Amino acid sequence: MLDFVKQWRESGLTQKEFCMEAGIKPGTFSYWVSRSREAGKKGFIPLMPIVSIPPGDFEVIYPNGVKLKISSPDLKTLAGLIRLY
Repeated sequence: MLDFVKQWRESGLTQKEFCMEAGIKPGTFSYWVSRSREAGKKGFIPLMPIVSIPPGDFEVIYPNGVKLKISSPDLKTLAGLIRLY
């Protein structure tokens, strides 16, 4: 059925038109179209980490109003300051 879905996508026909020509029940075909979308979503998506920090000062503002300005922070230090509160 996934081959039929591929043929339908390349045909330019509506699902109903394609089903009539191929002799397939529209409900069955619709099910396989949704399954083909799910099949394409399996697996991991590679993510690229952000490797650079933009230049400038960073400011951590706590709910009690305390502000900390940091120049060129180390990410671990910055994360630690955020978790302090």
